[in-house]
Amino acid sequence: SADGGASLVISSMLAGLKNWEQGLPDRAVDCFKAVTAAKLPADDSWAEIYQRLAADYLADYAVLSDPVFAELPADKAGCEAAVEKLDGMPATLRTRGRARYNIRAWQLDIARHAKLLEGQAAKPAAPVEPSSPPAVAQAPDASEVLGKLGGFASDFRFAEASVYLKSLPGDPKGLSRTALLSVTESSSAFLSDLEDDLSREPVAAQLPLKSGETASKVAVNAEGAINVTLPDGGARSCQWSDFTPDALINLHRLLVRNPANELERLRRHECAIAFDWLAGNRERAIGAANVLAMGSPAFKQRWESIAAGLPK
Repeated sequence: SADGGASLVISSMLAGLKNWEQGLPDRAVDCFKAVTAAKLPADDSWAEIYQRLAADYLADYAVLSDPVFAELPADKAGCEAAVEKLDGMPATLRTRGRARYNIRAWQLDIARHAKLLEGQAAKPAAPVEPSSPPAVAQAPDASEVLGKLGGFASDFRFAEASVYLKSLPGDPKGLSRTALLSVTESSSAFLSDLEDDLSREPVAAQLPLKSGETASKVAVNAEGAINVTLPDGGARSCQWSDFTPDALINLHRLLVRNPANELERLRRHECAIAFDWLAGNRERAIGAANVLAMGSPAFKQRWESIAAGLPK
């Protein structure tokens, strides 16, 4: 029947891709499994290409499910071993974009964590208080959580922010971890989308860097390194965190002028709003969300449920 044929494959594939790019791999996997399990009648055999593609995403999910992603290592040697293991992973991937970005983002977070551990090792350990009573799990302090999240966001360390939010014992008062995770994961997808676009075609635009310089051209090479050209013709390698949030929002606007389809346009704008809310100009993000909500009831519903768990 058509229900079990190409129409199921295509609708499941679209849902899977949307979840995957928004940083919800567990949800995406259920969709990809439905694609590979679908029985296609002979006249729908053209849809087998989507089943092969879904199998590629399932293979990459297995790579991203490695225990190396579960938590930050406890010591410097653990960090070095994890970075070395992650180094070999991109070559095993079958898809582009999100999976590659997740691996690189996690490597950067581990490298920063290793530096913090070095700093802590240089300080004398605090004396242990004798027979202290066992700690009672309490709701995390909202201002402390938002302060930490702001620190991660200022350097665009969204993978580290996600791990931190997932480690909290409960919702901070007046906030929802699910809502905070949603904007964090969407911010991560926002950078992944920019990287994917620039790996296909460089962009010439005036993009301010935090150093005070302005890049006149930006590109991403095959290894995923971001290269900028300066107005004097000089070139250098950058991280996303070298750019101002305004520069990346402007870059997003240039890149989504001709999206592949309406669903993709909406998804990209949602990710940009999350990024701007978390790391850029919160008022601008809320204004953009209100405009998008007027034209998309689906977005309006999603945004209202997220906004309810965010600080006012």
